[in-house]
Amino acid sequence: MKYEFHAQFQVKNKEDIKSVTRQQERFASFDVPSRINLLAQGIVLPEKSYAQVGDRNTSMGLKQLVHNSDKYDTHIGDMRTKFMSPLKLITPHPERELLPDFSFYLSFSFRLAKPYISKDDESFYIIDNPLKKEKVFKVPYIAPSSWKGNFREALRLGQGLHDGSDQMRLLFGNSRESDEYRAGRLHFYPTYFNEMRMDVINPHDRATKAGKLPIYYEIAPAGAQGAFSLLYVPFDTIGQEKQERQAATFEHLELVQKGLEAMFLEYGFSAKKTSGYGVIEETFPEVHQTTLWVKNIPIYRTDNSQQQRQPMSKMAEWKQKLYQMQTHSRKEDTTFSSFQEMKQLIERIKHEAGVNRS
Repeated sequence: MKYEFHAQFQVKNKEDIKSVTRQQERFASFDVPSRINLLAQGIVLPEKSYAQVGDRNTSMGLKQLVHNSDKYDTHIGDMRTKFMSPLKLITPHPERELLPDFSFYLSFSFRLAKPYISKDDESFYIIDNPLKKEKVFKVPYIAPSSWKGNFREALRLGQGLHDGSDQMRLLFGNSRESDEYRAGRLHFYPTYFNEMRMDVINPHDRATKAGKLPIYYEIAPAGAQGAFSLLYVPFDTIGQEKQERQAATFEHLELVQKGLEAMFLEYGFSAKKTSGYGVIEETFPEVHQTTLWVKNIPIYRTDNSQQQRQPMSKMAEWKQKLYQMQTHSRKEDTTFSSFQEMKQLIERIKHEAGVNRS
């Protein structure tokens, strides 16, 4: 019995590649990521191209598992449904009560308008450009550090902020090697995509105009969906005056909205983003899953029946408010369907806090 996976289940020839792809014989019990892992042995075989895409007549190998069938998407769906959603990994739910006042949380689902490309840390793979995947569930994802870097760049390009500015230092912190190290107020969560495909580029020789060897890479395709989540914690303002803390939160909230809109719709957040990769559709697909709240500043739905009501005495108004609290008839309205509506919601929250009132 060999204890190394690739030593125990060797892929030696074209027939083994077929068995791995079709989940047959000794590979029948393996899930899709494990079979793709085994295909990596093809890089030392004469049938390397067959393990990548098959041949002219038959789709095989990685292409068959990822691109020409729904096998990998089914795996992603299973992981999301059975494990990731129950663990609240898809859309986090931070405990508002445990956070300092004027913390804010922002989350929304998005749909890719152009493909997303990244580079995984996997060193042993059948192609050179695998999409980055979460280590345990093997679901394509964007790491929090990647979001942080892309968002920082969007603020530099769109808002003219440099890394040494006070705003950038407060939002992102500074280097751990710094003598005055401080953590930032922004905390990013990973994003998990629900689809994965393959793509190819075929560079041409300038002299002969003939294609060279094709370069294969994995992508999250246009139309794939993910969820972005961000938490702002002003831990370093505790002890300051309420109005000062509130003003700082709203200043950063508006800056975050502008930066996110620029990153998602203009600059992109993918490898090859200068070529247009990694931008999203302007309208969010799952409006009921969007949320934006600021701790201690609730924003409620407008009840038209209450707007049209007849004038009441102070006692009647008090009784009605008490009834609403007891029956939970007032529900916080934190949803939005686009960056424009997000901006409008921020204005409503500011109004609720009395910022825009004379």
